[in-house]
Amino acid sequence: MHLRGWDYPHIGKDGEHSRGNNFIASWSNFMGHREYWRFWQSGQFLHLFSVREFTEPDFKNDLESSMKMFLSHNNQINWGEIKGYIEFVNSIYIFTEIFEFASRLCRNNIYENYLTFDISITGINNFILASDRTRDWHSLYKYGEDIISGTWNIDSEELSMNSSQLSREKILWFFDKFGFNPSMDLIKEIQGNFLSGKF
Repeated sequence: MHLRGWDYPHIGKDGEHSRGNNFIASWSNFMGHREYWRFWQSGQFLHLFSVREFTEPDFKNDLESSMKMFLSHNNQINWGEIKGYIEFVNSIYIFTEIFEFASRLCRNNIYENYLTFDISITGINNFILASDRTRDWHSLYKYGEDIISGTWNIDSEELSMNSSQLSREKILWFFDKFGFNPSMDLIKEIQGNFLSGKF
């Protein structure tokens, strides 16, 4: 599925994919994009990927510079404790891609009844939500545990028809873990521009 420069899921170049008796798989390690996925004939899909804001040095450095500028008024922040950054808009893109990919599989009759989504991000204790310099950012939103994890059963018909709405609900769930509560209208605007190629 191609919504931006990096496909979801990404199909690796020659030598970066394989086939088994009942699955296909692919992997990549390119400029901060580190991922592995496997899709079984049973319908189970596993996708492991890194936080690009952490594994892509330029991305991480740009966010760090932006956040130090935005939050320069807050002299209580110990920047040495901040381990990494989760970029606000990129998070919207990722959740949108996950749900849009699943909805397209539903529309092609890959799934019936319901799907179970199990989404986790690990190793993010003392990560903060961040923005680049194109968007104002005035508060510190820091996560204090090592794992964020959620599991949902979603009807396949509903997903095929309402993937954008469902993904927005999970986007807000994710941001709430950091204590950040943007308006649904803002999420909808950013997501709509992404899906229409206007980002």
